[in-house]
Amino acid sequence: MIYSQPFHSIYNRGLLRNTRYAISRTVKDSSSTKAWLEKMKTLFISKGSRFSSRSVITGDPYRGVGDIGIPYEITLMRTFKEWVTEHNMKFLQ
Repeated sequence: MIYSQPFHSIYNRGLLRNTRYAISRTVKDSSSTKAWLEKMKTLFISKGSRFSSRSVITGDPYRGVGDIGIPYEITLMRTFKEWVTEHNMKFLQ
């Protein structure tokens, strides 16, 4: 885009403000505060990655102090099945 006006006047009128996320926040939009907060929540919380997980630290009376609990779904993604046959039994032991 080529603008013939100074940048500060274009920015102050709102032409370039918040164009990255297609958000327009003006005085007449003040009644939609809930929608604005929902949009911000979506933008900040929905940044995810397949290679990360969240950790929750809680006390468990059945686990030792040095034990780490990993959810079953995550262990399935990080491991692979190895079939034990008579040919690879010594190698796997």
